[in-house]
Amino acid sequence: MMVALLFHGYATGVHSSRKLEAATHDSVAVRFITGNLHPDHDTIARFRRRHLSALQDLFLQVLAIARTMGVLKLGHVILDGTKVKANASRHRAMSWAHMERVEVRLQAEVSRLLELAETADGQDCEFDIPEELCRREGRLARIDLPSNTVDFLV
Repeated sequence: MMVALLFHGYATGVHSSRKLEAATHDSVAVRFITGNLHPDHDTIARFRRRHLSALQDLFLQVLAIARTMGVLKLGHVILDGTKVKANASRHRAMSWAHMERVEVRLQAEVSRLLELAETADGQDCEFDIPEELCRREGRLARIDLPSNTVDFLV
């Protein structure tokens, strides 16, 4: 279930484990994938970190199968209404060297997606602890009474 959740998230551009957790509540497709379970974002992130090498190999295999089936296109899809004449036979005939280059590109794409997920998890915090500490220390300094006032009050 976790592998399917991660793969669906990466395929749809959702790299953050917090956003994946939210999708388990909001998205019907994700609810179907998870069996209406709602794993915590920490659980999703820990699962990805623990099984990173296995996930990388698995994602590469899935992308290779999708490419073989002809349902994989890397990059962004932009629709603007331009009509382009298709030439499918050109893409069907691949040399061994070209397939090796495609495999290297797919490996790089999988690594990039996993790095994006790790980065997204690091940026999803509600607030930055050092920034909060500085702000609170500044507030304490502003309300701190001078030492002679404290002596006078005692």
